[in-house]
Amino acid sequence: MFAIVGGVNFIFYLKAYHGVFESILTVLDASIGNYHFEEFDSLGDEYLAAFGKGYIMVIVITFNVLVLNLMIAILSNTYQLFDKKSTGLFLSKILTSRDEMAFDENYGAFLLTMTPVNCIVLPFVPYAIMTKPSVQLNRIIMVLQYSVFIVICYIVFAVGSVCMIPFAYLKCVQTKFGKIGK
Repeated sequence: MFAIVGGVNFIFYLKAYHGVFESILTVLDASIGNYHFEEFDSLGDEYLAAFGKGYIMVIVITFNVLVLNLMIAILSNTYQLFDKKSTGLFLSKILTSRDEMAFDENYGAFLLTMTPVNCIVLPFVPYAIMTKPSVQLNRIIMVLQYSVFIVICYIVFAVGSVCMIPFAYLKCVQTKFGKIGK
């Protein structure tokens, strides 16, 4: 359709529209972004040049909408295929990761360390690489890791409690004056 409209309007003015095949190639090139508005400025007619620029804009927008629609259809079809199998895929992933994430009595503290706590484990890594760490060392490292979390939680609790003291005092004063006024 776009090739026919371009051929009818620009067949005598632009070489890119001299035949149906050339018009089709020009429309396909414009649809992927290979176009120049300047070629319409050489037409001489101001209205035909404006029509040509609008024509190219409509081609680009239409083809982009079509490609977007195609991508949505592909993704929707893929979603429908895997939607029925999603529970099975989820359970199979859990079962395969169970063996990978099993706690090891000797290396559990090294393998299951969360990212910010890696700095606690770092001094013990060379020893763990050279020898097999004992169960006792694994427990010590685990206690060190959780001690960091306990200290951080305690600090947050203590700071929060200190910050709430003025509010508690104001609430106490409000309650006291409320009882006196009755």
